[in-house]
Amino acid sequence: MTEFDAFRYDGKRVLVVGGATGMGAATARLAQNAGAEDVVLDYAEVDLPGATTVQVSLADAASIDTAVEECGGPFHAVFCCAGVADGTPGIEKINFIGHRYLLDRLLAADALPRGSAIGFISSAVGLGWKRNLPVLKEYLDITDFEAASQWAVKNEKADYFWSKQAICAYVAREAMPLLARGVRINAICPARPTRRSSTSC
Repeated sequence: MTEFDAFRYDGKRVLVVGGATGMGAATARLAQNAGAEDVVLDYAEVDLPGATTVQVSLADAASIDTAVEECGGPFHAVFCCAGVADGTPGIEKINFIGHRYLLDRLLAADALPRGSAIGFISSAVGLGWKRNLPVLKEYLDITDFEAASQWAVKNEKADYFWSKQAICAYVAREAMPLLARGVRINAICPARPTRRSSTSC
């Protein structure tokens, strides 16, 4: 038995958010190869034979509501992989607020059973989040979808850097409450390899 065989998803459902391209597409293929029933959400067209695909705009709460209803449950793993670069309208929603709203909806629907896990792609730029923790706490306390977006825009935080710091702070904040429900969450911080660092944090 290989190491990969020990972590298979046979008989399990996996949700990949942002699975049309890049790391999300690679994650969806890997989960499928590991035996998962793949459900892939993205705004762009998804080209993965055998996967259930649902179009969603993470910048629109109503679109997320519809996608959650269409996907159903349960999910044994959720991979939050969607992300856009600075200059994209609604970046604060797409990169963080929409993901958080989606996870909240899944948790409220008991679609993440005990033993399930959440993987959230951040970035190396999010690693300094502890220095901004007081302001991040203020931001995370705003749970309303539109109000959180308005705060980010008003405070000049509607950018890539802040959205990735918010992910790291959110994962740290929610780790213990989620663990009490039997759900694990972790932030994955991909970065370009250098002489002194690996490709992940």
